[in-house]
Amino acid sequence: MDELSHQAETLINTIMANPGKSNTEIYAMCELALSTGKDLLKSLPVQTELKKRQAAAAYDCQINLRRVMLEESCVAFLDPIDLFDKEGSIVAPHELPERIRRAIASVEVKELKSDGDGEKRYKYKYKFWDKGKSLERISKHLGLYEKDNVQKAVRMYFIRSDDVDAPQIEDSPEVVEGEFREIDNKKPVALLE
Repeated sequence: MDELSHQAETLINTIMANPGKSNTEIYAMCELALSTGKDLLKSLPVQTELKKRQAAAAYDCQINLRRVMLEESCVAFLDPIDLFDKEGSIVAPHELPERIRRAIASVEVKELKSDGDGEKRYKYKYKFWDKGKSLERISKHLGLYEKDNVQKAVRMYFIRSDDVDAPQIEDSPEVVEGEFREIDNKKPVALLE
């Protein structure tokens, strides 16, 4: 592969160092005109090098589908019983199983007054990542919403043909066979004779 230009090298390095930034922000950071930045980013050498570096970074961080799904499953399938010891007290973070620690978004630690025995005591408050969102992401990955989406596409409301509020659908250019949509700003209908 040909050697990358200084601008291309700068663009790639800036993208790699600022993953949350938009392309426009990246171009500005590189002091590139918008059109120049777009052209550089579209070029095959830059795309090839960027993909190579992103793959290497993902490998170095051990980012792969298996690991992502492991993290999601820790959040989605968290059992709060593991937060407590046999006496019913909340367990300190270092005593929690790893799968529970992976589901924690934040921990508040409050030092309690000593009972006079000189031993420090702490109160822990755990906040967890959203279990519902995690289950939703796993469900999407598994394709569980595809069936639901098909069902929603053909959902309709039934009205009687002798209903005075029924929209006139005969010879209506808005009605297409197999397609149900709003008619006269009303909900999709199927006419019952």
